[in-house]
Amino acid sequence: MEQLVPDDFDACRNCGDPLAGRFCARCGQQRIDPRDRTIRALLQRLFGEITSLDGKFWSSVRQLLFKPGELTLAHVEGRRVRYLHPWRLFLVINVLYFLVQPFSGFGGYNNSLRSQMERQVYSDWSDIPGKVLEQVRLDLRETLVAEGVSVDSLGSEVHRSRGSTAFRDYEERFNQRSSTLSRSLILLFIPCFAVLLWLLFVRSKDALAADHAVFATHFMSWQLLAMGCVYLPLVGLASRLAIWLAGGPVEFSEILEANPGLDWLLNFIGEQSTLIFIVVYLYLAARRAYGDGRGAAALRASALTVANVPLIWAYRFLLFWLTYWTV
Repeated sequence: MEQLVPDDFDACRNCGDPLAGRFCARCGQQRIDPRDRTIRALLQRLFGEITSLDGKFWSSVRQLLFKPGELTLAHVEGRRVRYLHPWRLFLVINVLYFLVQPFSGFGGYNNSLRSQMERQVYSDWSDIPGKVLEQVRLDLRETLVAEGVSVDSLGSEVHRSRGSTAFRDYEERFNQRSSTLSRSLILLFIPCFAVLLWLLFVRSKDALAADHAVFATHFMSWQLLAMGCVYLPLVGLASRLAIWLAGGPVEFSEILEANPGLDWLLNFIGEQSTLIFIVVYLYLAARRAYGDGRGAAALRASALTVANVPLIWAYRFLLFWLTYWTV
C-alpha cells in the first residue's frame, strides 16, 4: 500500500496537504511532532487547555458567570470560535461538579438514600421508606439462607444487629449507584428546560428550538458551576466553621434551639436562597440572549424558576427508582 504521508512530517497527517508552516492551510490541524506522542506532551496539552487564561474553557466560564446569556447569544450569532461548544462546556462542568459535590454538605443532584427516605416531598406518599426496608429484609434473608441460618433462630438483639448491618450495606451500594446514575441522568434537565423555553417563546419567530436547547445547556452549566461548585460549597464550609466555633454539633444544635430565627435563616440560606440566584440569572440571561424587556424577562424568569422546582423533584424521584431497580 502506497504511503500517503512521508516520514519527515512535511505533509498534514489529517488531510495529506503539504505543510508550509505550523498549521495546515486546508484543514487547520497543527503540525505533528514525534515528541507529541509522549505522556509529558499529552499532560502539558491538557493542562494548557484547562488553565490557560486565554483558553476557551476560561473564556466560556467568565461569560457564564459574569455575563448571563452572552454565551447563548454568541452561539446564535455565530461568534463561536472563542468559546467551548455548549455540550462540551456542560460535560466538563458536569465532571467538575460531581468531584466537588461530596464536599459541599448538600445533596444537590445526587441524593443519598437517607435523603430519599426522609427529606423529599414524595418520601411519604410513595412509601419509599417501606420499599427500602422491605428490600433490606429480603437481602438479610438471602444472606442468612446462604449462611444456613434460620431467621427464627436469631435472638432479637442479634436480629437487630444483623438488620442494621444489612441496611448499612444496602445504603452504601445505593449511594454508589445513585452517584453513578445521577451523572448521566442530569442530562434530562436540558431537553425538559428547552421545552419550557419553547412554550414561553412559542409566539416568537426569531428563537428556534435549537436556540432554546443552547440556552438550556448554558443554564444547566451555570447551575452546576455557580451553585454546585461555588455557592453551596462555601455555605457548607461556613456551616462547618460555625459548628467548630460553637464547640461541636451538640452545642450548635442547642444554639439553634434557643434561636429559632437563626435556625430559619440557616435553612433558608441552605435550601431556598439558590432560587433567588436562579431567578436573577434567568432574568439577566433572557434580556441578553432573547432581547426581552424588563417586564417580559421578569415574568419568564419567574416562570422558569418556579417550573425548575418540580423538575428537580421529578428528577430525584426518577433517580430513586432507577437506583432502587438496579442496585
